[in-house]
Amino acid sequence: MRRILFVTLVLLLLPSPLFGASPIDITSDSMVVERGQGLVTFKGNVVARKDDLLIKAEELRVFYGKERDIDRIVALGKVRIEKGDTTAWSEKAEFFNKEDKLVLTGDPKVVEGKNSVEGERITLFLKEGRSIVEGGEKRRVRAIFVPREGGKE
Repeated sequence: MRRILFVTLVLLLLPSPLFGASPIDITSDSMVVERGQGLVTFKGNVVARKDDLLIKAEELRVFYGKERDIDRIVALGKVRIEKGDTTAWSEKAEFFNKEDKLVLTGDPKVVEGKNSVEGERITLFLKEGRSIVEGGEKRRVRAIFVPREGGKE
């Protein structure tokens, strides 16, 4: 039961869909627009906010299609994602808009309250309500689940 609760809370990390009606506010040291490639790159102390979602990284790349709808976002370097009391860290976070999927790599870790999960790769399938945490040669999967006070889950 604790595992299901934690996975559900992890899936709340990013709302679905991420790119709804409310605006995304992005600040950085620089921004480069490459219309021919459908790419906007933000570099240096990047902070992106959307409602109660916060993303911090050294670099953020936004890939968009012909209708200027966002296809994919890639955050690179000291990535930190916060939503409520859930925080994720990694060296790379990649959000695929059509699939509503978030992939964290580079020492990824997700913490919700006192619970945490880490591995080599964490994939969140937001529409499907499921996640996969993978280990590998460098790191095994580790999950810590702390029961609520009073022994109730």
